[in-house]
Amino acid sequence: MALKNKKNKLILLGLFFLTCITIIYCLFWLYFASAAKNTLTSLSITNMKLDTFKESSNISIKGFPFNIKILLDSLSLDYKFSKKLSLKSNNAKIILKPWRPRSVLVHLPQSLIFLSDSKGKKILTLTSKKIKINIKLNKHKKISSLQIFSENPKLNTHTKNTLYYAKNIQSNFSNLDANFHLIKPSMVISIEQFYSSNGLINKLNSPITLSHLEARLTQKFTNMIFHKSIELWRNQGGTIEINKLDIICDRFKINSNGTISIDDQNRPIAAFTLTTSGLIQFIDKLKKKNILTPTQAIASKVTAKVVGKKNNSNQLTFPITIQYGKVTLGSILLFDMPDIYSILKLEKS
Repeated sequence: MALKNKKNKLILLGLFFLTCITIIYCLFWLYFASAAKNTLTSLSITNMKLDTFKESSNISIKGFPFNIKILLDSLSLDYKFSKKLSLKSNNAKIILKPWRPRSVLVHLPQSLIFLSDSKGKKILTLTSKKIKINIKLNKHKKISSLQIFSENPKLNTHTKNTLYYAKNIQSNFSNLDANFHLIKPSMVISIEQFYSSNGLINKLNSPITLSHLEARLTQKFTNMIFHKSIELWRNQGGTIEINKLDIICDRFKINSNGTISIDDQNRPIAAFTLTTSGLIQFIDKLKKKNILTPTQAIASKVTAKVVGKKNNSNQLTFPITIQYGKVTLGSILLFDMPDIYSILKLEKS
């Protein structure tokens, strides 16, 4: 009888502790959910406050007990620098896990992102069927890594009236600095079935897939003002190391790696090695599509065979360099390369 009473006491004690733990977890979940909701209005990017953050008038919190799902029927973000970057999304969802407070998932269905100049004129507009963002925070509660997935993105360049679109884009940014305003990331990007409304890609009538781009910065950007960041980064010997770049168009494949930097006149400096397969057939396709004339096609094939070197896999390998504002294939000048401010259409001050 005494043994049975002892067992009953142990069971009751266990139930008591379980009840206490459950109540504490529920209180913790409610506190965490309320704190997450309250911090939305003080949302910051790269340690700088957003110019406007318009949260939904209808915010609901679900997901108990395992997740905290913050549902917003509409979301609007504006961020100003020399230009204005805006994001709008309906039915946005932010997912947090109480036991993994440094991990944040953001789902943005039917998203609209646009870049405007100082006068409010749109420069770029990006629409996407769905954007997923996975954010990892470090111990300082700053962003240490980002994973971004965009489904059916469409980019409209209003200045050139050109539409670019793809099946999906996936990018991973890691090794971000603990203070985040000192940026030294590694990145991996893939773009599946990339099209264009005009230009070479449109004439080819074949999508381009950027199956893998892996790169990293060797020096940090220590200032959010672009021209000051570039100058300091260049003076410190900063480079972008392209460890791997794979591009596929029909049966034409390019594998590349190299290094990019900036000279004292803000012109790109680069050295790349390109390994290609299916190049001769691709030149024939360009000729068939009337992108190259018969004379240009013959010249391209001769150049490829003279400059390119065959490896053990019967692929052609080419050296490409960018220096003094010139792009050369081997010793053959291809075209002039402007400075980065002209490429990005930015002002130098």
